[in-house]
Amino acid sequence: MTQSKPYLKVLLLASVSLLSGIVLHHFAQFSYLFFDANIFDISLLAFVFMLPVVVHFWYPFLDRVPLLPTLLVAVMLAGMNYWIKEVILRFPTVLNLVVYVQLIMLGLSLALVGKHVGISRKWLKPMLATVLVVVGVFLGHYAFSARWLTGFAFLSLVVIFLTFNGRRHFSRVALFTSLAASLVIGFSITPDEKVYASQVKFHDKVVFSTKTPFQQIDVTAWKGNRWYYFNGTNQFSTLDEWMYYEPMVHPVMQMADAKRQILVLGGENGIIARELKKYEEVAQVDILPLDTTFYQLSKKHDMFKDINQNALNYPAVTRLGGDPFRHLHASEALYDVMIIDLPDPVDLELNQYYTHEFYQLCRKALKPDGFLVTQSGSPYYATKAFYAIGKTLESAGFHVLPLHNQVISLGEWGWMMGSATITTLEMRKKCEDIKLDDMNTRWLNREAMKMMMSFGKPYKITGSIDINTLKNPVIHEYYNAGTWKFE
Repeated sequence: MTQSKPYLKVLLLASVSLLSGIVLHHFAQFSYLFFDANIFDISLLAFVFMLPVVVHFWYPFLDRVPLLPTLLVAVMLAGMNYWIKEVILRFPTVLNLVVYVQLIMLGLSLALVGKHVGISRKWLKPMLATVLVVVGVFLGHYAFSARWLTGFAFLSLVVIFLTFNGRRHFSRVALFTSLAASLVIGFSITPDEKVYASQVKFHDKVVFSTKTPFQQIDVTAWKGNRWYYFNGTNQFSTLDEWMYYEPMVHPVMQMADAKRQILVLGGENGIIARELKKYEEVAQVDILPLDTTFYQLSKKHDMFKDINQNALNYPAVTRLGGDPFRHLHASEALYDVMIIDLPDPVDLELNQYYTHEFYQLCRKALKPDGFLVTQSGSPYYATKAFYAIGKTLESAGFHVLPLHNQVISLGEWGWMMGSATITTLEMRKKCEDIKLDDMNTRWLNREAMKMMMSFGKPYKITGSIDINTLKNPVIHEYYNAGTWKFE
């Protein structure tokens, strides 16, 4: 062996250490974001790393092997990070095993190289390892991504081939391993998974995150389903969204004799438009979103188009602009059906969309025989707010039929359906006769319709309920005083 060969081993060890540092940093960040803590015991990690260094330096049980398997383990961890993390999410202790294995292999490699290049002072070995790993972590954090690892691993494997070029048999094995590993890595390595800052708020994996001028939107995934959070609160899920949107859309559409012109207030996610597409009579769907950025996202991004079935690009759909209150005040358009899916009245600004004045404007925008439905919060968690919405609609000239359903991911939720011409009793009888046999619904049928109209006694004694007006904004107080946590 020539004099320069040991120094090629030092170069190889540096490459392996850098790659190991990148991998270890990646998994350390993963542990913090998914488990909201650094689950590693630093003293134990130091012991796991130093023990093989010391043992192998004085009692070498492997002569030349540790460098190659150490590199291959690091490359495997980098190339298979997506699948490994899927296992870790189910079995968190695997994360410790992954880190311990990599540190042990790195310690063995360090001892081997240290012995061959003549390092005999004990304190130089941990110093060298520490410097290399720290540099690896630094570069991993600021410079590298998984897309770099293919070329990085190939370069390191080439160094192995050059290092052991003096032994013909081993050089062939190293060359074959280099080529095979590079091909496998090149085709199988996954792009670096984006880790979103909002991950610390969720146990499930965040697969999409963005902030609009109106709200923070986060999408998490678990067991093939996605949950859509707005400002940290679950709004709907692919697990059961039809248990919310089918009761909101189909009863009011079945009640209306005419259903050509539809106005949707809110509806940014496009799911209401998806359900409206099931009616051939619908010629015009005007959607007035509060969050126009979210509307555009739902129109263009696959994460949302998958769930709304590209409904916002339906030719009948038109996006309106402006504030719902001002728009209704200025507009002369008349609609057969109005569907209101605006955010809960958590503050005074949103409270205005549940006032006597707002519902008067809604009545003005409906044809004489038109129907309205509005999401009304939970009759179980916010009982007074739910019934206050119904009473406020009545004050604006509507006959009101309350509806509710148990949505798996949201809990008990409710809606108010209103008509200016048909009484509550007539609406109830008409709903009981709805068959929905020709509707492609996933949950709603005739039996479900009867159940949705059955309430029993209110969960909470409501006492006196005021009408919600701009001058007397009570609904947001009722809503915020609800029994959301049952503490």
